[in-house]
Amino acid sequence: MAKDVTALIEADHREVEKLFDQLKSGNGDRAGLAQEVGRILLAHSKAEEALVYPVAAKDAGEKQEIKHSEKEHQQAEQLIHQLQQADPDDTEFDQLVDQLVDAVSHHVQEEEFEVLPAMRESLGKGRLADLGTQFSDRRKRELDKLEATAHETEIRMGGKTSKSVQYAQAIKLVEDKPERPGRSLVTTNHDVIRRWVEARGGQPATVPGTEHGDHLGVLRVDFPDYGGKDLRHVSWEEWFDTFDKRRLNFLYQEQRSDGSTSNFFRLENPEREQG
Repeated sequence: MAKDVTALIEADHREVEKLFDQLKSGNGDRAGLAQEVGRILLAHSKAEEALVYPVAAKDAGEKQEIKHSEKEHQQAEQLIHQLQQADPDDTEFDQLVDQLVDAVSHHVQEEEFEVLPAMRESLGKGRLADLGTQFSDRRKRELDKLEATAHETEIRMGGKTSKSVQYAQAIKLVEDKPERPGRSLVTTNHDVIRRWVEARGGQPATVPGTEHGDHLGVLRVDFPDYGGKDLRHVSWEEWFDTFDKRRLNFLYQEQRSDGSTSNFFRLENPEREQG
């Protein structure tokens, strides 16, 4: 039997509250908990905005409250992103946890005292159950997409992971933007890397004479006017194949702190001092 969509939403709220308690306790894998909280909240929000909020605004008379809720979702997403980039041992992490808990708790209270009761009053049980099925399916799809994205663009960690990588802002999607000019960034996303390189006129390259059998040698990027005469250009397919096999991270900047374009980048392997 399909569950009432309002009951499913409230169940998500309770699950997130339990994770918040674990985060605030300071125990366990806090970085992992931050990732899990983010996944649940983002999937929940996307399913609500796609399926539940339009119905609540149109058929339950909650148009103004829904506009407010959507803004609260945006605020929570920003805090989630900041929290997931923060060092769990830093005071900033605790401050962001408190801010996220406060923001989500306020949102939950308004939703459970205003939006959900209005939906129960205005919509029949059959409609609520149908919405529940749609919400559950959409939430699962969003969770699956987030899981796939995290797997495909996961920052590689290991015993030799540098402080630079640990404290850099992780860029997982082309749409992700630096938090500020001069911010150190790290990614494994092929599209992000290729766009960054080509926007600066660069080409994928390797250092001749460093090959290992049939495998490429040291990876480089050949930028115009940067003395690349000693480099050999290769295809992006070859470059990324080597990049992934060596489990490299791409550490870089979009802009210097003064806002000018930066060509800085470094390849790092989390199991070796240098990539």
